[in-house]
Amino acid sequence: MSKKIKWGILGTGMIAKKFAKDLKETDLGELHATGSRSQETANLFASEYGGKVFCSYDSLINDSEIDAIYNPLPNGLHAEWSIKAMQAGKHVLCEKPMARNISEVEEMFKVSEYTGKVLIEGFMYRAHPGIQKLIETVRSGVLGKVKLIRSNFSFTREVMDSDARYKVEHAGGGLMDVGCYCVNLARAIMGDEPTETSCIAH
Repeated sequence: MSKKIKWGILGTGMIAKKFAKDLKETDLGELHATGSRSQETANLFASEYGGKVFCSYDSLINDSEIDAIYNPLPNGLHAEWSIKAMQAGKHVLCEKPMARNISEVEEMFKVSEYTGKVLIEGFMYRAHPGIQKLIETVRSGVLGKVKLIRSNFSFTREVMDSDARYKVEHAGGGLMDVGCYCVNLARAIMGDEPTETSCIAH
């Protein structure tokens, strides 16, 4: 069996907890450490999911035993901490969306190429066999020429003032949080980039 990947997690939010829980279900990786700005929060996280605790993100990414970093921080922090992690010699699985804009994404991949570290965007659905079959079927041409793709992803939930997903300054909002799935899927199905984009907001 191959060596387990030792993971470090930036933050202790809801998605970080799910990732830590899922790590317990695989033989391919393990939680080595978690970084949080709060000692109390970090201790609570470690008591439930295990691993070491660091009270700063810098300390976490500079732990020499960590192989890869999972970055589920607010969107506005994805580029900064993914870049720092790669520069510290770590592979990075970054939550979607990869960054706030194309300039940040380009810089992230430049650092990935320069450091030789793997950088992956966390669109988990892309690995689902059903999605892979959908992409294969559409691209094969058996359904004819694609003229229009309509994609909708929505749900209702309580708006919490503390939730970064609702804050523009953290690159939050519906398009960044779930609309990115619709855009990503359309691009995946077509295997190409759009020539024109537009948007309607309500």
